[in-house]
Amino acid sequence: MFDSIARRQLALPALLFLTALQPLYFVTGHLLFAIAPLASLLGVEQVGAWGERLSDPDAIATWRRRLIQAADETWMAWKSERHTREERA
Repeated sequence: MFDSIARRQLALPALLFLTALQPLYFVTGHLLFAIAPLASLLGVEQVGAWGERLSDPDAIATWRRRLIQAADETWMAWKSERHTREERA
């Protein structure tokens, strides 16, 4: 997921989104925990897992680190490809 975001050059907007909504993660995570049993009855099994992820501040920090790492790797690959093309020309 993080690599595809970085390849589409959306890492910065994703990081801004994660940062801007940080105060809401805890509330949203607990809300998802509360509706998980109802969602399970309706056949949506992932609600509880997302509630757990959003309630954990370390998970959000990990998402940020992975986004930054993926963006850096994409940038380095782009620079390497550009350098290779310039050498051929």
